[in-house]
Amino acid sequence: MGKSKKKKGHGAKGRQQGQRTRDASAATAATKAKTKAAGRQFPVAGFANLGNTCFFNAVLQNISQSHHFRSRLDQLVASPTYSMEMKGPGVEPQPPLCLRVEAPPGQLTLTLHKLLGEVVTSPTPTLNPRALFSQICQKAARFRGFQQQDSQELLRYLLDSLRAEEIHRIKRAVLTAFNVGQKDPSSLGKLSDKDRVDIKAYGQHASLAQTFVDDVFGGTLISTVVCRECGECSNMHESFLDLSLPIPEDKSASSPAGGRGRKNRRRGQDARAGKSPDGGMKPEGGGAPSAEPVAPSKHQLRKARKRQAKEAKRGRKSKLSLQEFLKEGSR
Repeated sequence: MGKSKKKKGHGAKGRQQGQRTRDASAATAATKAKTKAAGRQFPVAGFANLGNTCFFNAVLQNISQSHHFRSRLDQLVASPTYSMEMKGPGVEPQPPLCLRVEAPPGQLTLTLHKLLGEVVTSPTPTLNPRALFSQICQKAARFRGFQQQDSQELLRYLLDSLRAEEIHRIKRAVLTAFNVGQKDPSSLGKLSDKDRVDIKAYGQHASLAQTFVDDVFGGTLISTVVCRECGECSNMHESFLDLSLPIPEDKSASSPAGGRGRKNRRRGQDARAGKSPDGGMKPEGGGAPSAEPVAPSKHQLRKARKRQAKEAKRGRKSKLSLQEFLKEGSR
């Protein structure tokens, strides 16, 4: 009798697990049906936490619901071959170059497309993004170790990497236009000096090409400086893929009494911390608050790193190799 009861209990446990699996599948199907009825193009799916990877999953959730980006990504993977015309770069006028981009998309692009496709086709409500996260960690060691990271930095790296893979395809098309074989690097040395200069010029211009990432996320930041004496206005244009914007506080949502209470508590906390009412630190002896140096922002640090990279690149010798040509300007 004991054995029969044990078998009966084990069978009941199996039936419960099977029922939970069917309930989860039914819930997933119901969610996708509601998504279709609501007019949304893509359903919502969960991503497994690989260990403090909430920052990574947050980026994936936003990208999975970016309909225009997903449409362009589907179009690229379905039809990777396309033609484009590149204008002649340099001070001297050069004829436009007709390119035929035929190289397959990069591995990171294909892995991201596969994962986003599983959001629609997978019957399970939770997906495992380990393959995509492993590829990112292989190229960016700072995301290893399962530590908490910044979502914006991951998003910026992901977009830059997708764009770099597409720029790499365009540069391979430039080499093909000059009859340089990808499997024969020595063919680059058989070119004339003029062709070598033209290839390098077109390669640098290819780094500024408009990719599908730029079409969706790209923009231009214009910084205007006006001289107070002569009134001359100068504009500086800088391209970007993301912007850091502050979140405004909703002051109207709080009641007047509650606002005064929080304000008084804030004043008390500032007084205990030695801060003045305007937010600065109170100097010793009751004098005027001392001016402290302000730490540079992420945008300023990024501009400084780009400026240093450009200066270092100008100081190099003008050599051209197949590996340097494909990597130059892709980051």
